[in-house]
Amino acid sequence: MTVLFTDSAVTLNQQSSGSDVTFTYAASGSTETVNLLTSSGNAWGPTSGYSIYNAVRAESPVRPEFASGSRDPMIFVIEKSNDASNTNLFVWAFDESGTTAKANTSVPLTTTAVGLTNIESKYLVDLNKNQTISDYGRYPKFVELEETPSGFVFDLGYAESKINTGLTEALTPLKTAAGGIWSAVSSYTVAGAVVSNDYFYTYNDNLNQYVLSGSASLTLGVLS
Repeated sequence: MTVLFTDSAVTLNQQSSGSDVTFTYAASGSTETVNLLTSSGNAWGPTSGYSIYNAVRAESPVRPEFASGSRDPMIFVIEKSNDASNTNLFVWAFDESGTTAKANTSVPLTTTAVGLTNIESKYLVDLNKNQTISDYGRYPKFVELEETPSGFVFDLGYAESKINTGLTEALTPLKTAAGGIWSAVSSYTVAGAVVSNDYFYTYNDNLNQYVLSGSASLTLGVLS
């Protein structure tokens, strides 16, 4: 058996026989083990060239639509490339049922360190290991911009305690709609910036639960 990931809460193992991957966690004083499956029901396995960055279980996801409206427990597995020049992350989401958890997509969601915080906002679960759950929809946050010779760049690490995540985040340049270098309007100076998203809940009488609405994008507002 190979340990793919472990921390104080969970362990992700790959069996020597059959290569099945199991997710083990403690609940109510006992240890529970769940088999991870692909969306088609076969044994799930890690992506070649990637290692497990984090594995998290959410007992009752706040953001249910990722599991097709279900409020059953979910397991998130985040993979990080072994190539230091590749900053993409793969995010797998599994819908747990009994002793199995099935991936709800056939391919992982590809994102970055910045995008991972937006997924936190969607499900209200700490995915980047900084002991903080980002909820930029409810709590927009002031962040810093840096001005370089080639224009302004944005680093979410200021807001996300990047030193604790272990992730590499490239500085994101601010561009105009046409793709050129963005700058403040003449005679104005940049006073600050706010990051947010537009996730919100509406109550669905037929489902008898709150349903999440909004886009999957982070928005950066610049004050000048």
